[in-house]
Amino acid sequence: MAKTKYLNLRNLPFLEQDFWYATMKGYEPEVDSEGNLTGDDVITYNPPVHAKARIGFTQYYDADTAFTKGVVHNRAISSVTKFPIDEYTVLWIDVEPVINQDGTTDTEPDYHCVAYRNDIHRNVWAIRKREGYEGNKG
Repeated sequence: MAKTKYLNLRNLPFLEQDFWYATMKGYEPEVDSEGNLTGDDVITYNPPVHAKARIGFTQYYDADTAFTKGVVHNRAISSVTKFPIDEYTVLWIDVEPVINQDGTTDTEPDYHCVAYRNDIHRNVWAIRKREGYEGNKG
């Protein structure tokens, strides 16, 4: 008996959108413009990684109850592929980062992950627009 291939609607390539993410690398001491330590730490990130997944708006995923009601998010990423995205990850959804020669970027990320849920059938990440992002201005 021949195996039947089923159409997997969760991961159709034409529904996927390009995006980039950067996971947290760690903390480094903050230095002011004169080269002095400020006493604060700043978060550093790994170089951005390109990925493709379905990116939808919140209304689609609210009915799906993937997250608790306390999670405030603007959009959600859904994929059968598991990406190493967690609450410390920043994302470029509406903008494409300009990658420097060393793999880093000076392009400010426009989203960050606020929650994620991985199960046997799919992986979903709730993302929110970053406050203070320049793209929010008119």
